[in-house]
Amino acid sequence: MTFDPNLWRASSRESFTGGPLAEDRSVDLAIIGGGFTGCSAALEAARQGASVCLLEAETVGHGGSGRNVGLVNAGLWLPPETVVAQMGQASGSKLIAELAQAPTRVFSLIAREQIDCEATRNGTLHLAHAAPGFRDLQDRHRQGVAHGAPLHLLDTETTARRTGSNVFHGALCDPRAGTIQPLAYVRGRRLRRGPVCTNAAPPRR
Repeated sequence: MTFDPNLWRASSRESFTGGPLAEDRSVDLAIIGGGFTGCSAALEAARQGASVCLLEAETVGHGGSGRNVGLVNAGLWLPPETVVAQMGQASGSKLIAELAQAPTRVFSLIAREQIDCEATRNGTLHLAHAAPGFRDLQDRHRQGVAHGAPLHLLDTETTARRTGSNVFHGALCDPRAGTIQPLAYVRGRRLRRGPVCTNAAPPRR
């Protein structure tokens, strides 16, 4: 039995097989790259009736899409006020609003496509390991709530109860967020019906 050091490859309940592109194809849309973006574009185009060919040099989810931590967050780590300051009021507020809906879109897509990727939407906790960190979370809570986010600021006792550890000074809870098995998620977004997903990599010497 070969040991696989990649937890996601070892535990993924979604699989993918594909061979080299063996012949010329004429399609409505050719997509290069089998990560989150490429698979999402291919899947949505195919659902709208387009013929699609997805080309990937390695295998679906080989890069960062299949190797990340699997958090489904509802925003950036940059605080909302910083986003608005850098982008302007209109563009910054639009981005914040779009990102706020991101977890719902992800979990809805998982349900629609019946992707077996350990989808868990129990929220996330941002933990403060020191007093200055908790002050930062207080400021993030204030900014997030001002933009309509349903954030909860947890005190030391509640954080200890939620985490099983008493070393934290508090936490910021975002109930919109959750986790997935990222490799299974990207594999599950492959083209399931009709269009062919191919591996474009030449044989390695």
